[in-house]
Formats: sequence, C-alpha cells, structure tokens
Amino acid sequence: MSTGDVKLAIGSRKEIDGLRAVSVLAVIAGHFAIPGAAGGFTGVDVFFVISGYLITGILIDAMDAGTFSLVKFYDRRIRRILPALLVVIAATLVAGFVFLMPGDYARAAESSLWAAFFAPNIYFEDRTGYFDPTSALTPLLHLWSLGVEEQFYLVWPLLLLAAPKLRAQRGALIAATIALTLASFALSEFLLYDDPKAAFYLAPPRAWELGIGAVIALLPRDHGAFQSRILSEFAPALGLACILYGMWRLNPDALFPGHNALLPVIGAALIVAPWNARGLVFKTLSLPPFVFVGLISYSLYLCHWPILVMYRHYASLTEVAPHVSALLIALTFVAATLTWVFVEQPIRRAKPPAWVTFSAGAAAVAAVFAGALVIVSQNGLPARLPPSLAGITSLDEMWRYDCPQSAEFPAFGETGACVVGAPWESATSRAMIWGDSHAQSLLPLFATPAEEAGIALLLPLDSCVPFVSDTGIKRDYPGIPTYTAHCSMTRAQVLNLMARPDGPTHLIIAASWPFHLGDLYRNQDDARSPVRGLELMREGLDELAAELAAHGKHLTIISDIPPRPSEAVTCLVGGRGMLRAPCPEGATAAPRSYADSLSGATNALIREMPASWPNVSVVILPELMCDSEACLTSLNGEFLYRDSGHYRRNLWQPTRDQIAVRMGLRAVLEAGEARRD
Repeated sequence: MSTGDVKLAIGSRKEIDGLRAVSVLAVIAGHFAIPGAAGGFTGVDVFFVISGYLITGILIDAMDAGTFSLVKFYDRRIRRILPALLVVIAATLVAGFVFLMPGDYARAAESSLWAAFFAPNIYFEDRTGYFDPTSALTPLLHLWSLGVEEQFYLVWPLLLLAAPKLRAQRGALIAATIALTLASFALSEFLLYDDPKAAFYLAPPRAWELGIGAVIALLPRDHGAFQSRILSEFAPALGLACILYGMWRLNPDALFPGHNALLPVIGAALIVAPWNARGLVFKTLSLPPFVFVGLISYSLYLCHWPILVMYRHYASLTEVAPHVSALLIALTFVAATLTWVFVEQPIRRAKPPAWVTFSAGAAAVAAVFAGALVIVSQNGLPARLPPSLAGITSLDEMWRYDCPQSAEFPAFGETGACVVGAPWESATSRAMIWGDSHAQSLLPLFATPAEEAGIALLLPLDSCVPFVSDTGIKRDYPGIPTYTAHCSMTRAQVLNLMARPDGPTHLIIAASWPFHLGDLYRNQDDARSPVRGLELMREGLDELAAELAAHGKHLTIISDIPPRPSEAVTCLVGGRGMLRAPCPEGATAAPRSYADSLSGATNALIREMPASWPNVSVVILPELMCDSEACLTSLNGEFLYRDSGHYRRNLWQPTRDQIAVRMGLRAVLEAGEARRD
C-alpha cells in the first residue's frame, strides 16, 4: 500500500499507478458494500504483489550497481510511510474523543501503539477476526496490512544482503525466492484450517504474495516472453480479469488467503511483469484519472476506513445507506488528496539527511505513542460520560464479569472454568451450565440463586453448541474450521464429568439455537438448511438427553434470549458526552413478534422435549421476559442488552437478581436437586 511511484531500469511504470488505483478502489468498494464488490478486500493482495515487485527491483538494482545503502533505504521508507500514517492515527484519536465510547476509544488507542511500531497485524491477530462483526467498528483495523508490508521491508533487504553469492547467480536467487514463496504459501494453506486468523494477519503466511512480486522483479527483463507482443496484450488482460473476477466472486465467508488469494495475486503478477509492448490494459491503466488515484492510493487507504468507522459509531449502525456511502467516499477523496498534497509530497521531496529523518520520525512516533498511552491508561477517558451510562462504554465493558471462583479443570484446557454459588470443592450439590456465548451471558444471573440454594454451578469457558460432535452432528463454521473437532472434545469432557459419581447432577444448556440451524450436518455432503437443521437439533438434544438419563442426570434446556432487530444501543449516549445521531424510533425495542419470528420454531421444539424425556425440563425465555407486544429491554434504569442477542454481563447486582427471579432460575437449579432426591 505504501510503495511510492518509482523508476526501475525498465522505465516509468504508470500502469502500476493505475493498478494501485484498481486495488484501492476495490478495497473501498468492498468496505462500503458497493454491489458486486464483496471481494474488494482482495485489493490488499494486489498491493502486496506490487510492493514485492517494486521493492525487490529497487533493492536488486541498487545492489547490482554497488550503490545500495541500508540507511538510505530505511530513510526513504520512513519518509514514504510514517508521516501520513502518524497523521491519520493522530486524527483518528482526536476524532475518537467525540465519536468513540470509552472502551472503544481505549482499544483504538491500544491498536495505535502497535501501529506506531509496525506491528498492528500482530495486535489484531490476537484480538479480532477481520470479518468479525466487531471489526466493522474498529477504526484502525486496516493498518494490519501495513504491518505485513513493514515487516517485509525490515526483513527482505537483510536477507538479500546476507546472500551475496546468491545475488551473483540470478538463477539461484530466483530459485531460493521461489522456494521461500512456496513455503509461505504452504504455511498459509495449513493455517487456513488450523488458525485462520494467523493465516490472514501474520507476515509469514502472507509473504508468498510479496514473494510472487519479488520473483517477477528478479526475472530477466529482456526475457523473450516479455518481448512477445501477443503475450504483452493477452497476459495483462487476463490479469485484470482475474483481479475483477476475484473482487466479484469472493466474499468474507471464503477461506482466505491461501488458494483463494491466487486469483488477485496471479492477476497482479501478470500486470506488473515488465512486458515490452504496451497493450490496451496498460494504456487504460496509464490514463491520468487512474494514475492520479494511484498516486494518492496510500492516503486513500489510510483515510477511508477511519472515516467509515467513525460514521458507523455516530449513526450507531454497521450498515450505511448508499447515499451516505457516496458522501463518505467523497470525503475520503478530499481527505486523501489533502494528505497527499500537504503531508506525503512535501516530506518525500524534502530529502533531509538520514539522521534528521530518523530523529524526526522517532520524535513523531514518541508523541503519538504518548498521547495514545494516556488514552489507554485512562481507560478511554470515561469521564466524558455521566456515571449512569458507565456500564455501556463498550462491547467489552458490557461483557465484563469478574468470575467469583476460577476453577482449574485440566479437562477444559486453556479456557478453564468459572464457578458461581457454593465453593466447588466443598459443595454437596453441583450443577453445570454449558453452551455458546448465550450460556456465558446467563451465568451472572445464576450467581445469587446458586448461592441461596447452596449449589456450585460450573461453566466451562468454551463456546460450543452442546450437541456438536465429530461422530454425530457437526457444525460448518468457516470462521473456525476446527470448531467441530474442538467442541467434540469439550462435549466428551463435559459428559465425562457429568458421569462421575461426584460430578454434577444437573446439566443446563443454553445457546442461540436458531442461529446455528443452517450450519448443521451429519455427513460432509449433506445439504445445509434451517429445516434440516431443526431436525438435527432435535436429534442432537435427544442424544444428549438419553446419555444423561443413562447416568441418572437431569437436563435443563434454556431457549434463545429474545432477540432484538437492532444491535444499536450506543445511541443512548447521544447528547450526553458523545456525538451521536438521535436514536431512531424503535432502536432500543425488542418486539415479541420479532422474537417469535426468529426463535418460534426452536422454542416449540424445546418446549416438546419433556414429553419425551422425564429427565428434561425447559425454560422458554420469551414467555418470561416478554408480554404479548414486547420483550423487556430495561430494568432499574439499565438497558439490559449488550447487542441484538446477548444480555449484558456487567449489570448491577440488583438488576441481575430481579431478572433471575423473573426467569425462575432458583427453581431451575433445584429441578436437578429434585431429580437427585
């Protein structure tokens, strides 16, 4: 994204500026949800190829001529990358003061600390998936790709310098670069199925994309293939078609990068290759509008995402209306042009001594780092909000719950477990609650009832659909390819603990049941559909009930938390310390009709279970939390929901206790005791 317009031995390559334009426009179109651009995120892969090609060309030309200086190389990279980057980070933190809730503000500042030291990709790999819902509200998420490039700039020159004999034999250097590229591609493919976030964010599994550009740069520029007029016309046209097809065909559900990134990567390689003749594609990409957009592409990339995310926070929305998108894109072009004219260009033309560049760069990084550190250390400056709104400062804050008893259970691996109520080791009555994030959402509500009943309630801190098993019903979850295998192991551990004589007598399960229906299957070739998923859900619950009955254990199934049609709750802070659009009508409502439309079928299935299984009881939450018109969303002046389908875990204790009484949670716990007696 950051490589400047350079001149190689093959001359000025205006078509590469035009290719940058295609790449950045693809990214912007994808992020702004322009129809036909679902795979616009592949524009980043095109940028990687361009960077690998140009940087390798610069390095090899200078090394071959004996004029290469590592100091001058890094001096140039600093002046190219750092000024605009730090300006955008600083502007984002300033804007965050009025647009971001304290928790979100602290996370943005925390990510900027990593970005200032060229490692934002490592930060985000550990904290969020690129296509996770929360990523749409993360203002500096796009800097992950700069981290990959910057790490390439740090390592690649050193590798080339360390291998003078390879450089002297171009064929051997090409072979070594191809080997490294293939190894990186193999790592990317492996991680797709083992750790998709690492495959997406980290430099080693992304290096093959830059490596392909590097290989193209190392090939002899007078090679006969590059002199062919037919190939010069056909290859770039095929390359552009690959890029545009990938942009149209791929979507966030695809496994990526790996093999699915081959389309944009090969497409870019076919265009950046030094063809001798200038065909139609080269002439088109060299047109002034494309060249200009290419020249400002770095600033466009830096500016577009914070502008979009700040608007999402302002409007309390993740989806942006088309006319608003058009205005935001126009604003992006204005901001990018100003950044290019007043920041990028003057500093690139200045060419001060290297010590000035390094000193000024270090001082600027230190200044941004210090400002971000203040925001992080002050938890996002929560004093901007009145005390009554302290509980909804961010999604993270609304999910916060300090577990009263952290239990060590080797069977549950690194995730561990949490216990509420009586101490686990000394309790005479034990129960377990398990499921996906909805079970974790409900755990704090059980704390007082469990304590009053003298029951120790254990929650494995693992988010799984309770009946998923690699020998039975499976879940197709592209975001976590190992989901079924992992949850199968956790399920076995839960049932082993339930089967022990001193184990829990009662298993409570909760999940967002309707959400999973379309993902369930038994055999890989089975069709996935909500109708078939409902059948499989019944089979899975029957199998679980039967296994628990064989051990004389009780099962309680809790239905889905009544969902809301909107995830927006942060509009509640508008005019009270934050810049927010007014809450649209019904933004905080939870209509009963909406809950029934989404959860009616699964609730009906759950309701039927006790008729077949005497050891099963059920809790249908809409019957307890809703009247005929609407479901409860506020109590004691507190908004109850974290998002569209989870209750907040950081509710005040009196509010939790009132909800627990309304849901009858003490009776739920005692149902297992009655079974034991």
